[in-house]
Amino acid sequence: MEHGPYPQPRPSIKRIIKPEEEKVTGFVFKVQANMDHRHRDRVAFVRICSGRFKRE
Repeated sequence: MEHGPYPQPRPSIKRIIKPEEEKVTGFVFKVQANMDHRHRDRVAFVRICSGRFKRE
């Protein structure tokens, strides 16, 4: 079984974000809205760059 590539550092406006940092960082890379005109739906996709996301 093959695995995907290891997490890579990501450039930001101020610095390079390393995947091993503890603070959770990410960026929104796609937003979809109004897919159903009967509802006010919005979906945002976030790529996690560092840390571990934990839903509380």
